[in-house]
Amino acid sequence: DDAEQSATLDAAMLQASERTPELTSEPYDIIGLAHLVTEGLDPYRDAAARLASGAIELVTSDVFDTVVTRPVATPSDLFVELGRSLELPTHVTPSIFAEARRHAERRARQVVAERTDTEVPECTLEEIWAQMPGSWVDPSVGLATELDVEAAALEPIPETIALFERAAELDIPVALVSDIYLDHEQLNTLLTAAGVDMTLVDE
Repeated sequence: DDAEQSATLDAAMLQASERTPELTSEPYDIIGLAHLVTEGLDPYRDAAARLASGAIELVTSDVFDTVVTRPVATPSDLFVELGRSLELPTHVTPSIFAEARRHAERRARQVVAERTDTEVPECTLEEIWAQMPGSWVDPSVGLATELDVEAAALEPIPETIALFERAAELDIPVALVSDIYLDHEQLNTLLTAAGVDMTLVDE
């Protein structure tokens, strides 16, 4: 219940950082494969050449920091912005909320690990929000707002999108692979909202 969840979070709240990272218009230093270009390599040009050669039958890609990126140092820094976007009790600052959200994710993974034999357990966003104090915000509202904040922060990586477009021209299917806690529908919604043309993706 809320009392137990709040008690569990007490220790974490004491450690909550007062650091409040801001969203900026500057791209994160390392975006997908783009950082390799500055090291004298151009993986995008190489990938395009391999597509044109006919050697590739299927393009697979991770999503975050490959197809899209976030203008923050670490993904969980967005939880501070999420805390600002929610109507929280006055004693719950954005930093406290962010630490609670991180703790809830860790706890949700622990719960999944306890009931499965998966070596690297992954939870769902719904399971994460089930670990958040319900007295702070309705879980369904918090979950929906988190998706909105995430979508607003995401930016497509042009080089990757260009590769997907080239693959489409050559009738080479594209499949996205991600181990994040978002389900297929949530991920599709995020990428569409971020400006990714999902007709370029086959699965």
